[in-house]
Amino acid sequence: MLTTEFLGITMVNDMKVSEKIRTIREINHLTQEDMANQLHMSTNGYANIERGETKVNTDKLEKIAEVFDMTVGELMSFGEKNSAFYFVENISHRGVNIIGSASNSDLVHEISKQQLIIEHQLETIEFQKREIDRLQELVDLLKANKS
Repeated sequence: MLTTEFLGITMVNDMKVSEKIRTIREINHLTQEDMANQLHMSTNGYANIERGETKVNTDKLEKIAEVFDMTVGELMSFGEKNSAFYFVENISHRGVNIIGSASNSDLVHEISKQQLIIEHQLETIEFQKREIDRLQELVDLLKANKS
């Protein structure tokens, strides 16, 4: 389980932010190069974010969420069933524990997101099957030419 600090809020997540960003990018059929261009950065720099090698600051996280047409909160909670937050008030130095729970609309939204992920995975599998068939045809041609 990963703990992430964002704007004074500590979130306990099962999925890393970098994994969420990659998954959402793939669901939106964007390449790393597409993202890098929209974020005005190098493709390698963006790839480092997805690999978790570069820490994402608040400004960059906001820009990434904007590319996906979502809020930072939606991005951070993507793929989470329930999130636990611990917020520290700077003024009074008191802590308030807030445990998130899923409402019906949250569950419907989560199901929709999971369906998109499944659809994307099925599309990827079909693409890979077509690629395998094409490669097999090439192998067969090369064998035939060799004979």
